[in-house]
Amino acid sequence: MTVSDLKIQEPITLPCGLTLPNRLSKAAMAENWADNEYLPTESMLKIYETWAEGGWGSVLTGNVQVDVRYLGSTWDVSPDENIDREKTLASWKKWAKASSKNGTPVIMQINHPGRQSPGGAGKRGFFDKAIAPSAIPLRIGDGIVAKIASAIKFGTPKEMTVEDIQQVIAQFVETSKLAAEAGFAGVELHGAHGYLLSQFLNPSSNHRQDEFGGSPKARAKIIVDIIKAVREAVPKSFCVGIKLNSADFRNKEQLAACIEQLEEITGAGIDFLEISGGSYEDPEMIQGPKSASTLSREAFFLDFAKEIRGRFRSVPLMVTGGFRSREAMESALREDACDIIGIGRPAVLNPSLPKNLIFNKEVKTEDAKAYARKAPDLLLPKLLGIKIMAGGAETNPNNLGEQSTDNGVVPNLKWSFSDSRTRILKGGWVREQVVTDLPSSPDVSGAQFHLEKGAIRELHWHRVAEWGFVYAGHVTVSAVNENGGYEGAELGYGDIWYFPKGVAHSVQGLDTENEFLLVFDDGDFDKIGTTFHVDDWIAHTPRSVLAKNFGVDESVFDSIPPADPYIINGTISTHNVTGASPPLSGDSSFVYRTLQHAPEKIGGSGGELHKIDSTNFPISKTIAAALVTLKPGALRELHWHPNAAEWLYFHKGTAQATVFIGNAAARTFNFRAGDTAAFPDNSGHYIENTSDTEDLVWIEIYKSDRVADISLTQWLALTPPDIVAQTLKVPLEFVEKLKKEKQVLVQ
Repeated sequence: MTVSDLKIQEPITLPCGLTLPNRLSKAAMAENWADNEYLPTESMLKIYETWAEGGWGSVLTGNVQVDVRYLGSTWDVSPDENIDREKTLASWKKWAKASSKNGTPVIMQINHPGRQSPGGAGKRGFFDKAIAPSAIPLRIGDGIVAKIASAIKFGTPKEMTVEDIQQVIAQFVETSKLAAEAGFAGVELHGAHGYLLSQFLNPSSNHRQDEFGGSPKARAKIIVDIIKAVREAVPKSFCVGIKLNSADFRNKEQLAACIEQLEEITGAGIDFLEISGGSYEDPEMIQGPKSASTLSREAFFLDFAKEIRGRFRSVPLMVTGGFRSREAMESALREDACDIIGIGRPAVLNPSLPKNLIFNKEVKTEDAKAYARKAPDLLLPKLLGIKIMAGGAETNPNNLGEQSTDNGVVPNLKWSFSDSRTRILKGGWVREQVVTDLPSSPDVSGAQFHLEKGAIRELHWHRVAEWGFVYAGHVTVSAVNENGGYEGAELGYGDIWYFPKGVAHSVQGLDTENEFLLVFDDGDFDKIGTTFHVDDWIAHTPRSVLAKNFGVDESVFDSIPPADPYIINGTISTHNVTGASPPLSGDSSFVYRTLQHAPEKIGGSGGELHKIDSTNFPISKTIAAALVTLKPGALRELHWHPNAAEWLYFHKGTAQATVFIGNAAARTFNFRAGDTAAFPDNSGHYIENTSDTEDLVWIEIYKSDRVADISLTQWLALTPPDIVAQTLKVPLEFVEKLKKEKQVLVQ
């Protein structure tokens, strides 16, 4: 099958007359990009402009809350009646214009969180309760800790009066009118993921016995009333869709109730139905059915969608959740399981996914697979207000139930990249961790970088040293030093580069998806005067000076971009550079190929450790590192580092570490892939692999020229045993059996 034959590329016309140019939709996701007036920020507009240029058949916005008093998070977009309506409308018009660039239809998802509005999110009073169909508290997870944490975060909601319900209906209508006037192609009512409309549909959260509860039909009445009222208030060509929750219907009785409700909802006049799944109360929402078929593996909710499909043939059906390959998307459409494919996290990691991957004729079908990390359980991240956007979020259970040995005041030593603001650009994305994110790391900062094929991290240099580690795909790096020494190299997994302060360099992605970790030897990486882009400099230099400097006419610089784009789309370079002298190599090389070297010889049998510092990578004089793989259940032994603080990046697996900072102060932290940490200079600690089946992989970074640690076991073993026994009140025999060789990784 050729790309030109793909059903995914076929247009589809919705009942309202809106035509989507293809079947791929950028699905709605939690974004949290509003300003302090709950209006879209400029950064948000740029991101939507990028999606609009990505070849999507439609773009669904993230949550827009209809009542500013009840938000899902502090930075949700929401109309505020205390702000001039024209100001809101003008802001939304800019948003719609950016989102619909190149003719991409953009549909606004509108929502009310109901009881899932945490305290402090929204313009209600501090002691004012959230609202819900019934006064049933939100319960996240099992156990006393989860119960207490739920109560603290959300409290018990106020049961809505009929007047409250009518007000919410009016708010959905007003938000829809604003969207239509602003230029959005339609709205999608969010009836999934445990939000207010989902709470009304679900008998476990709706115990009412009035016109809005007591039967499946009555529980759907608020949605039916909203749809009818919106239809009367907007043009006929304005699209109205709804998103429902497959996780609420898990047996025949519940499915029958769902069908009864959908008969009412579709009868009110919807243009499409999106099937999603899960809620904050359902930690399993991201786990797919354990079926052997390709479709059920790749679409968590497809089985449910097929049940609905057969009964509501006239309503275009969109399925969102788990689609990653061109093959699975095409199969779902050709088997008539759905009409539209919704794509979430991969659309963040690759905003131009349709154009660059799914519809790209140069990409073979077996290679046309989207890239996304599996998000960990949504339980505690949502509970504690942690944003989830490119996949990858987690919390620290030991903040809720500390180890019995923890004591004193230890500052936070952990930051997850999933909590960082993701800067989405044409050709890739970046998210940083700097000292304002992790105050315990004044010496080191880090960033995750994603480049699409051909995309270039443009030419630049820093006032600090840059250390890079490739963990997905392949990239080329090129660099030039003050002596005209130069080097270009293709790097893959495990390969490292180090560019000293001031060295000019660039990076280009070679595979469809490429990612790498960047580390800098300064925690305050964001401050002005840290990064210098060549196009930014040239754009701010007089043309006459440029012409004189390069010996060319001024017109050569007519197309210099006015502002540095940071990442630019490009084609893979095919040119080799030759200079007066050969490229840098040996001790002068900017590159170190970690996995081409044997791991360190260590006493323990718990895994492998690769050391990368000035002893084997001579140019790396300010950043020393170790790549550690720890077997399931194994331990990075109790130790400390005498020469520097330790910055860590967890690449794979789960871990626990207790950090001792002296004066009887110690604190335990849990880690997952995507987390960073900073353990203070000379603090005692261990790292344990908490998985029974999966290796733990992490990177240790030190602002130093060498990796150094002191083993607690070795120290005690090389100290007179009677002194140790008297100090610790332990048997002398125990001390005498301690190993005198450093173990490092203990099984």
